Amino acid sequence: MSQNGNNNKEKLRRKEKMAMQFLKREERMNEMLHSLEPLLEQYQLDEIGIYEEEGVNDLYYMGYTVKKGEHVYMIHQPYVKNESKELALQETQWTIQSEQNESKGYSSLEDVFNQIKG
Repeated sequence: MSQNGNNNKEKLRRKEKMAMQFLKREERMNEMLHSLEPLLEQYQLDEIGIYEEEGVNDLYYMGYTVKKGEHVYMIHQPYVKNESKELALQETQWTIQSEQNESKGYSSLEDVFNQIKG
């Protein structure tokens, strides 16, 4: 296997390990709060806030509620909640929800904001 292939596998393993790191909800929330102003400015949003939703069983969704123009979007990732009520990222893909539809599979916030800027 090529060196590049090995590097990609290692990056994937690190990403998976980070994804299953359990942190308190407040820690996750603080990380997101620090990103609000930069995201607002970078993507020229009208409003941005934190999005949270309890899922079925041990699922929990966190992300952002964004207003751009006349549209409101909920942008989130799924988390798993453990017995201590700590959260770990279940999947790195982002989902965009709006009144009209839901689309999944965005690998970064940049991809998400490129999709909704239109």
